[in-house]
Amino acid sequence: MAHKRKITDEQVEKIKYYSSLKDIAMNAKCYAYIEETYIDIWKKSDGVKAKYGDTNGNSFLVTKFITDISIFIYESITFINSIEDSPLKKELKKLYDESYYNNLKSIRNNIHLYNTYGSYKDKADNIINNQLKEFNMEEKDWLYPFRNDTSLIYKITNNKGLILGTDYLYKHYIFEVNGLEWTEEETKNYASTSAKILTVLSTKVAKIKVPIISIKNRDMHIEFFDYKSEELFKNIDIEHSTTLRLILILTELSYISILVDDILNTENLHTININWMLFLGKYVATKYDEALDSIENSLKYSNDKIFLRKLFNNNNNKSLDLRKFGQNLRNMLHFGLLDIKKQEYDGISKLELTELYLSKTNTDNVEEFITKYSLMRNDMKIIESKIRDALKVEKSF
Repeated sequence: MAHKRKITDEQVEKIKYYSSLKDIAMNAKCYAYIEETYIDIWKKSDGVKAKYGDTNGNSFLVTKFITDISIFIYESITFINSIEDSPLKKELKKLYDESYYNNLKSIRNNIHLYNTYGSYKDKADNIINNQLKEFNMEEKDWLYPFRNDTSLIYKITNNKGLILGTDYLYKHYIFEVNGLEWTEEETKNYASTSAKILTVLSTKVAKIKVPIISIKNRDMHIEFFDYKSEELFKNIDIEHSTTLRLILILTELSYISILVDDILNTENLHTININWMLFLGKYVATKYDEALDSIENSLKYSNDKIFLRKLFNNNNNKSLDLRKFGQNLRNMLHFGLLDIKKQEYDGISKLELTELYLSKTNTDNVEEFITKYSLMRNDMKIIESKIRDALKVEKSF
């Protein structure tokens, strides 16, 4: 006579949160593979001097990646901590201390490229003036021509430089965390702790197979060029705060474009593993929705509305369906916590991942998901191109 297997409390909890835990594990595996790829790229470029600029720029990829996995780790920990008596909760807490968690939370809360409260102009002016002060450029003395207060980031291909953004993105992040400046050792410790947590999330949260995605290019050529903010802002006859906002948008979008178009092999979206398609959809949507939020906020509150309307040519009025697609994907960052709070979680808690993503985005099938993703990417490229044209800082060598 067959005996029924007793289901443990932990298994009951896993069944209850099946979709969310699968989603966390899938995202963690994808992030972990990207992490491995960046480490490989970093090692290959370690010690390689800049050919045209001032510094090798592959650290741009690593630094931006750290901020992105911080958001993922924070949301994952928050969800797991909401599960009563979860053994994972206890295991994860062994890996980090209060200081790490506070830094994690601070970075997470600074995801927005615009202010959700207070004056954005004040914030922008503070960031710019702090840079000038740090590099002794508040007054134009005889050494002024030899000093620079910012760095432009370029991807170099066939002796041409494509502007990706500036290091103002880093200043934007640390401004909201009270000027947090880590030593090299503190940065390594933070990255090491994040990597350990990522390993647990990818191996112990749920069982799911995510095949390795092929890599198109491990030899990225990115360089930093020292520059004067005065020269950068002089190129556009608008308020510095508006220019800074455009730079932040460009830097965020450029990063995801480098990952999706240059590093990962995603030329044929119909042949890559579905889990990677879902992962990239959410990752890209996060950047897309944040960029559109910032543009729309600028059009509403900036003193440069005429310039912005002309620059984007109704780009902010894309189809509501596409915008909603991006917003719905971005909201999946919370892994269902919003649904639980609204008591709408039970209906999706046991869906397989493809069903979950289609359901949450009101998409009928994978083909439609891919189509909307492609439209989203095309729109992002248009926004990047328009901002680059406005900055007027392309280079040829």
